[in-house]
Amino acid sequence: MATDTKERERHLSPSPESGEKPKPVTVRCPICEKEIEVSQYDAVTRSDALTKHIEKEHTGWPAKSTGRSSSSEQHPNPGDQQLEIKIYRLRTELQDLRDEAYNGHRGLTISDWVTSQDSPGVVINEERAKATPCKCFTYKGKDYCYSPGIIGMLEAGQVPSYCPTKEYEVRPGIKQRFEEFAAAASAAHKRIEHIPKGERLVPWLTEMGKELSVRGIEV
Repeated sequence: MATDTKERERHLSPSPESGEKPKPVTVRCPICEKEIEVSQYDAVTRSDALTKHIEKEHTGWPAKSTGRSSSSEQHPNPGDQQLEIKIYRLRTELQDLRDEAYNGHRGLTISDWVTSQDSPGVVINEERAKATPCKCFTYKGKDYCYSPGIIGMLEAGQVPSYCPTKEYEVRPGIKQRFEEFAAAASAAHKRIEHIPKGERLVPWLTEMGKELSVRGIEV
């Protein structure tokens, strides 16, 4: 990834003496290898551009099983292998971009915080979600899980359906963001308990903003 970054950064600052017109700033999609133009070459912009492109052009990847025979499974199609490699590269690059953005900006995005166990994750690929292990971590004695094919954290009721197995290996940044957000949410909730239900949203968001700001986090 470092090599790719250096290659792409060459397009950012052509020599003034050369008289060359600056080339567009781009990020490459690891699935289709299309160059996607971005307004600036930073982690947040690149991650957003890749995510939008993938949602538009590659929803549902990897493709559903075609019911190949056991013989085919023993000798996988080279095209399938290349697809798996590209998907792995994509997942790794997006994870790196998210970590880079978080470490550099100490910010949170709303999509990071579809995390409450009272709020279900958004299923975008049910077959994949049911067939792949969940990535989980433990916080205050409870398991919190993510599943490939689902955006956001799973609520408790989704776990039996979408977590055939659990893997307790999660990128440190994910757990750190969750713990910081949970601590801020708990502190904010204590300040709005006296407000009648149905009138708490705006006050809660206000208090959350204060708590996150105290922790040096921007939303």
